Amino acid sequence: GETPASYILEGLLGFLASKSPGASALLRRYVFHVVPCLNPDGVARGHHRLDTRGVNLNRVYGSSTPEEHPSIRAAEAACLAAHQHQGGLRLYLDLHAHSNRRGAFVLADSARRGRP
Repeated sequence: GETPASYILEGLLGFLASKSPGASALLRRYVFHVVPCLNPDGVARGHHRLDTRGVNLNRVYGSSTPEEHPSIRAAEAACLAAHQHQGGLRLYLDLHAHSNRRGAFVLADSARRGRP
């Protein structure tokens, strides 16, 4: 299921690296931090969102530990640093594909609206 998400990320990076006026405008205005894969150990074993211990890494944000979820802890630290030192975090984009849904869709946590 993650192949389409990788394809989207590749397209986004290609766009940002292009000479497009739109890409140039975005790069002048925003800092992009790109983490291509938060779950390399799980993906190497054929998992999509589960790490090698069977934990869904999308469910440990806010409760991660450095010992058990080092990649999520690092992503949280990067987001906090952007919030503290770069004028705030504008967008956190977590790309995934879905095995039984077609087209594009967005999932969001509306309960956290307005919180850093």
